[in-house]
Amino acid sequence: MSLPHRIMVAGRATTIREAAREDVPLLVEHYRSLPGEDLRRRFLSTFRPDERFVSAWIDRSEQGGAVLVAVEQTDDGERIVADAGYVPSGKDTAELAMTVAADRRGWLGPFLLDVLVEHARDAGIADLTAEILPNNAGMLALLRSRGCAQRPGEDPSVLEFLIGTSGTTPSWPADSPRPRVLVEGSAAAWPGSRMAARTGLSVLACAGPGHGRSHPCPMLTGRSCPLVEEADVVVLTMPAGSPCAEQLLAAHTERDGDQPLLVSSNGGRGPDPDRYVRWTPLDPLASVSESLRQLRAAIDEIAPPASDAGRRDHAGVSGGPSAVPARAAR
Repeated sequence: MSLPHRIMVAGRATTIREAAREDVPLLVEHYRSLPGEDLRRRFLSTFRPDERFVSAWIDRSEQGGAVLVAVEQTDDGERIVADAGYVPSGKDTAELAMTVAADRRGWLGPFLLDVLVEHARDAGIADLTAEILPNNAGMLALLRSRGCAQRPGEDPSVLEFLIGTSGTTPSWPADSPRPRVLVEGSAAAWPGSRMAARTGLSVLACAGPGHGRSHPCPMLTGRSCPLVEEADVVVLTMPAGSPCAEQLLAAHTERDGDQPLLVSSNGGRGPDPDRYVRWTPLDPLASVSESLRQLRAAIDEIAPPASDAGRRDHAGVSGGPSAVPARAAR
């Protein structure tokens, strides 16, 4: 989509364009108009940005990032009713942040995020990340509708998600070291997720089919899933016998992959071995240390190909993304 872009909704014209230095006073006023809870969701505090802060935010857009604003014309002049931007945080990732005025929520947030994602894709960004407070239901629903993955963090009060800029599923960031562990199901459903990340493993969790996705899971439509294809171990934490678990087990059985598959035994009941192959039971009631032992045993079975030894660096430890001055909000 070329910018600026003008759209009419309910007789009101809104223009989406890149922010300029002349927009600093308008952005300051936009932030001042937000309720305190909205500020906390974006900045993880009730900090109200001043002109110096906003100028720095716009300047970052000239260093490989972007800041977009949604502008309406009023009797008193222009009014910014939403903003969205991203700042590079890795080799092919960037951290996003956005806000929408309370009286303009509904269609504008999803539309502005679509524009931002397209802008990031054209700039060579593969994935956008966002740090979200658990009570930010609107932003969580928006990201889940696109198909997202969660990265376990040190602080359980802040959730980190990734969305892809191409397709309906994010990919592993290029600087994610190996081994890479994909948890299919909630990251909180497997007690080893956060500890595995602390020990230097790259961990991403995908909720799988459903959970508010507006696009079908690629595994269930015969398509390739970049998260599965580039994982070294897959941990399926959905309850055995549930429709989602059965569908994913069938998809894993049909695909030609070589990753170990650890499946929650759901209190001793695992999938039917006559129907599904290449899986190892994972006791959901096991201690964290035992869960990690099972995971490490699966990883130890992986023999790095001679031509790809550097790619599967089992000793690598990932560095976190650089801090940025804004968080996601809606």
